[in-house]
Amino acid sequence: MKYTTLLFLFLANFSFSQLVNVSAEKRKSDEKDSSSSVYAEAGYFMVNRTLESNPDFLNKPLGERENEKSINLWSYSIGLVAPLSKHLVFDGSLSFIQNGEQYAWQSSSTDSTFNYKTKYRYIGMPLQVKFQTGKNFVFFAGGGIIPQMYFAYVQTQNWTDSLGSKAEVKIKNYNNLSSFILSAVGTAGIVFNFQNNFGLRLSVQYRKQLTDTYSDYNGYLHKSSAFGFNFGLTRKF
Repeated sequence: MKYTTLLFLFLANFSFSQLVNVSAEKRKSDEKDSSSSVYAEAGYFMVNRTLESNPDFLNKPLGERENEKSINLWSYSIGLVAPLSKHLVFDGSLSFIQNGEQYAWQSSSTDSTFNYKTKYRYIGMPLQVKFQTGKNFVFFAGGGIIPQMYFAYVQTQNWTDSLGSKAEVKIKNYNNLSSFILSAVGTAGIVFNFQNNFGLRLSVQYRKQLTDTYSDYNGYLHKSSAFGFNFGLTRKF
């Protein structure tokens, strides 16, 4: 009887220990998501720019370009998130990025107007390291750099003359643009993961251009910054 009691106590203690270990492992598993994921997202950004005369080439006055304003533009990304450690992940993506500005003028004495919107388009590769925590509800924040290759330039001009006639033209060439720029980026957001491994991804992002939009032989020094929101879908695998 004594040995039976001891055996019973041993088994009970062993079973309890196993339950505690399983419970602890489950809690630990719930604390983080160690799986990789892919995502596709769109972003809507308010883009500003700084513009200065280039003292090393012509030192050209800003003129009416001083009155350019910020512009709202879309960007798009597909990316991969891979774990580096318990709470660190690498986020790399391929992105279509737009910078730009806009200008509007109206005559004080006639109905004449002149407006333009300028867009500098790039193929970028945002490379970020982020802190991440959570499993079904994930929070992440981090930053990195964005190497960007020049893709296209588009300026849409439209005007109205004093007689009320309207016209529009698109300009797709601009001399002395840099073929490569570098930006810094910071991102914070959340992911809602569903049971089918798909999820909803929402984030805020700020990026700041570190190098000049124009080449060394342009009369201006131009750098963009942007703040906006990204939203899209993600899938774990």
